[in-house]
Amino acid sequence: MRTLPQENLMALRKRWARYVDQREPPDLTVGLLASYTIDPLIPYLGIRLRDMGLLAELAVGPFDQIAQQCLDDRSQLSQAPPDVVVAAPRFEELAARPDEGGDLLFTAKAALAACARWRSCLVFVLPAVPEARPHGAGDAGCVAGTMAVAASVREALRAVVAGKPNTCVADAEEAVRAVGTRRAYRPALNRFARIPYNDEVFDLLAQQVARLLRIRYLGACRVFALDADSLTTGDEVLSGLPALREPLAGLRQGGMRLAVLGGSRDAVSRCQLLGDRLPELVWDPDVRWVADGRPVSEQLACLGTELDVAAGQLGLLTADPELAERVGEEGFCAVLLGPEPGAWQSDMQASGMPDTAASAPIAQRPPTWASVHADPGRSQPPTLSLQEFVAGLRVAITFREIPGDLSAADAELVARAHDFALGGPTPGWATTGLGRSVGCAAPTAYATSRSSRCPARCSGAELRTRFWARSSRAPTATGATPC
Repeated sequence: MRTLPQENLMALRKRWARYVDQREPPDLTVGLLASYTIDPLIPYLGIRLRDMGLLAELAVGPFDQIAQQCLDDRSQLSQAPPDVVVAAPRFEELAARPDEGGDLLFTAKAALAACARWRSCLVFVLPAVPEARPHGAGDAGCVAGTMAVAASVREALRAVVAGKPNTCVADAEEAVRAVGTRRAYRPALNRFARIPYNDEVFDLLAQQVARLLRIRYLGACRVFALDADSLTTGDEVLSGLPALREPLAGLRQGGMRLAVLGGSRDAVSRCQLLGDRLPELVWDPDVRWVADGRPVSEQLACLGTELDVAAGQLGLLTADPELAERVGEEGFCAVLLGPEPGAWQSDMQASGMPDTAASAPIAQRPPTWASVHADPGRSQPPTLSLQEFVAGLRVAITFREIPGDLSAADAELVARAHDFALGGPTPGWATTGLGRSVGCAAPTAYATSRSSRCPARCSGAELRTRFWARSSRAPTATGATPC
């Protein structure tokens, strides 16, 4: 994966805005579910998929409702199941401690079950390790520290989802680590909008998801070609090319075919020069040579037709930026080797050309976090149902009446929040304003205390919610403010 400067990210967002206005029929529908606000992922994922030849329609599910959307048959996603579901939970929003029941594992299993029912492809995003270190410098040596618990939970999640049919696994930790934790997080924006990461992290995560979907729907790269015209100068190859000998040999051993292309006047001599410098790769009867004077982009297209390989399964290594852009627009996997030869191996990895489908799961896995930290009070594993999920939250609400008349501030809150009533008709006095009763008894104010076993969703502090209703009826919620 490669991080991009802000101006490039802005250009991607502008491109996506233009494509959205065109309203082209999509090849894929993608539903995004996350425990945080994942909307910033949309333009980057949409553009990455489009550049690979997959036109996608992306929709974001309700905030922090992964399990609910997967378990409820009346949910937004259940009513219109997408082709792909991206599920991205975080430690910070979901309970992950052993004594809290393992919401992350429950969420992963719920997503798997839902995608099996919907016949959708699941892309599960492993959560990044949290930044909080309650033990400070001692966290690394604490078996119950953040790093230890997070690593154990992440491996348990991987054991649940990896190797399952129609399932792909991405990793938010890779994106955060590539950007660097100092720049990856946006604490202020997370407090106000629940957007925890900056745009660089969302773009890197989009690159991961897009590359996984390319393998899933277009297939992995099967043939890679070397552009002899740009990889040689005079009587020498570019200085960084020998460093690619090992990774290119690895692709050959993995079953990928190799071709050498050249469109210049001295293309034959350039191809022979590549053979002299990389004999174990180029001088092979199975290697295709094309040096007939045609443009390399045309040679590449003909090679795909001859070998019966789709454009997305045919890659080109080149040092020519214009050629890389041209073949990339035609749907081929272009690997542009930059001006720094020392970064060529990273450039090749970032291109996605070496990507392959995950291998089959190992028959016998090591003990997982779920088995080591099983809840002794639970005789049976939790069932995957919405009722079990809601009951497991152990939410308790208590009411107590607030004596005295409503203050002016409370009455104004009622007038402004009457459209947010949770149930029952809106009291007439609330729409009239400032607590003046119209044909009904004076309102009664209630305060509530709410508790939950999940600290991220109810921080443990008492929450005060004001309720108003006619004195002869049960309270109806019309507004809420934290204490």
